[in-house]
Amino acid sequence: MQAIDDPANPRLNDPINLSTWFPMQPYWSAPEVLRRWGGPLPRRGAAQEQIQQYDALLIVGGSGPLVDLANNHRVHDLIFGFLRYGKPVAAECYAVTCLAFARDLNDRKSIIWGKRVTGHCKEYDYLDGTGFMRACNQFLDFNMGPPPYPLEYILRDATGPTALISAMSAERLR
Repeated sequence: MQAIDDPANPRLNDPINLSTWFPMQPYWSAPEVLRRWGGPLPRRGAAQEQIQQYDALLIVGGSGPLVDLANNHRVHDLIFGFLRYGKPVAAECYAVTCLAFARDLNDRKSIIWGKRVTGHCKEYDYLDGTGFMRACNQFLDFNMGPPPYPLEYILRDATGPTALISAMSAERLR
């Protein structure tokens, strides 16, 4: 088995661009939506077949995924590809929002509907020193403040009324 940080590992030299695997999906209200779906569907299926070479998908957390991954349809297509082949999909911290918002287009239920999930409680999002922190460097000076939606509520809504939510207390997370 080759370590991921091994310089001889070719996967790190040529990262996959998800936009080449998964084209943008048309809006359902777009004119000629069925014709427009004709392009993305075959490409998505072909891209999902390439997923067979991978063992699992881990979506790494932090506050960023809530901003740019949670509602990204390309990320959802990637998740569905791994699930299609029975491969493990995991997410940590705010990256679980990717799982919460990955939904079947027919019934609009989240893929975590009825599942047991763990996330931090609402209070964690709003305590001083937690949640969305300031990013300061030569490219970015950004402070969003607390997240727009508490992770606990996103998970409760995505898993449904009978699911089990383990919302860790703010004290346990310190």
